[in-house]
Amino acid sequence: MNKQDYRQELQKRIRALSDRELGALSSDISETILLSKEWKNAPCLLAYLSFSGDISLDDLIRKSLSAGKDVYVPRIDGRGTMTFRKITDLSPASLELNRWNIREPLSSAEPFVPEQEREVLLLVPGLGFTIEGKRMGRGGGYYDRFLEWIEGKCPFVSMGIAWKGNLLPELPAEPHDRPVSRICCEREILKCQPLN
Repeated sequence: MNKQDYRQELQKRIRALSDRELGALSSDISETILLSKEWKNAPCLLAYLSFSGDISLDDLIRKSLSAGKDVYVPRIDGRGTMTFRKITDLSPASLELNRWNIREPLSSAEPFVPEQEREVLLLVPGLGFTIEGKRMGRGGGYYDRFLEWIEGKCPFVSMGIAWKGNLLPELPAEPHDRPVSRICCEREILKCQPLN
């Protein structure tokens, strides 16, 4: 199968989940992250705002903000460019919908700037993952470019957000595809490769 075939199959699996199943997965995964050493050790969280079948991290984001962590979420700033911008809550006044109806921070929000002394936990969505950390996204390459950009700029852990139904034994990969170092899957965190 080629990448498009894999994407179609994985999207079909996601569409087969009921709202209740997706809600339970979101709750389990958020709780697993909150109990992890990766979350506890990182004063800075780069998360995402869910849409269209994604595992929701809204509860995790709220609890991270309550715990005093700096939380940043993606904003698409130009063709193929994604930056993370700081949020202090998930209220409609702090977010807006982009042209794909995805919530994102306002353009005036403070951008994420990596610092060598600040550890970051980067949560990465995906249609599918392998236990080695290969990831299949939606095809825009935003996270691959961001992972390449952040490399070496600060200590970080990249954690794919998955469920058992989108873990595959193999996925096609190209040279520009960036793997994740951890995968959070329901009630466990899998270590895929050495820390970045």
